[in-house]
Amino acid sequence: MNSISGDELIRKYIRELVLRGYSRRTLEAYSRQLRRFLDYVKETPKVMREERLRNWLEGFGEKEASRLLAFAALKFFYQDVMHIHLAVFQLRRKRPKTLPAVLSREEVELILGAVVNDRHRLMMSLMYGSGLRVGELVALNIGDIDLGYGRLHVHRGKGAKDRYVVLPLSLKPGLEFVMGDRKGTEPLFITRNGGRYGIRSLQAIYEKARAKVGLKKRSSCHTLRHSFATHLLERGTDVRVIQGQLGHSNLKTTMMYTHLTDEVLRKVVSPLDT
Repeated sequence: MNSISGDELIRKYIRELVLRGYSRRTLEAYSRQLRRFLDYVKETPKVMREERLRNWLEGFGEKEASRLLAFAALKFFYQDVMHIHLAVFQLRRKRPKTLPAVLSREEVELILGAVVNDRHRLMMSLMYGSGLRVGELVALNIGDIDLGYGRLHVHRGKGAKDRYVVLPLSLKPGLEFVMGDRKGTEPLFITRNGGRYGIRSLQAIYEKARAKVGLKKRSSCHTLRHSFATHLLERGTDVRVIQGQLGHSNLKTTMMYTHLTDEVLRKVVSPLDT
C-alpha cells in the first residue's frame, strides 16, 4: 500500500465498486470511509496493520452504525481490492437489535400538513405513500411513474434490486402537474435551478416540518417508510406483500414491523389482567 498514492487507491477502489454494481450512494459512503482511514494510516506509520484496523474501528465508540459502515467499506478494500485477508474481518459483528421509530397516522398528517411548498409536500407524501427510501425518491425519473397502473418503478434500490411499488391515487393530480410534458429520462422532481434534489435537502425539509409541529419523537425521512409498513400491517396487509413493497430480501427484516403495530399491542393482554 505504501507504493501507491492515496488518490490512486481511491480511484482503484471506486472502479472496483462500479464494476460490482454498487449504488452511487454506496460509492460515496465507502470511498469517504476509506479516505478517512488512509489519512489515519499516515498518522500511525509504525502500528501493525491488524492492530491499526482494530484501533480505528474501536475509535467509533458508541456510534455503532458508523462502525458497521467503516467495517464493510474497509473489508471490501482489503479483501476485494488489495486481496489481503485479515483476521479482523473474520469477526462476526453483532448488530444491535433496536426497533425503529414509527409515526402514528395523525403524526404523519401533521408532518405533511406542515410542509408549505406544494412540491416538497408531494415528495414527502410519496415517500410515505409508497414506502420509498429517500435516495429512491430523489432518483425517480418521469418514466418511472406509471399512472395507468398506479405504480412506481424503483430502479436499483438497496442491494441493486428493482421493484414496483404502489402509487397513491390521491397524488395523481400533483404528479401529473409536476411531470407536465417532460421526457421519461428527466428527473421527476427538479429544483429551482433545474437539477435533481439531494438527499440532504429532503432531510432538511422533513426536519423543518418536524420542528414546526413540535414533534418530540426522534424521527427522520426514513421514519415515513417505517410508518408506511407499520400502517399497512395494521390494516391487515399480508406481510409478504409488504416485503415486496419494501424490497426486503429476507422476510425476517419485514417481520420486525409486527413488533411496532399499535393494533397488535392492543390485542396483548397482561397476565395480571386475566
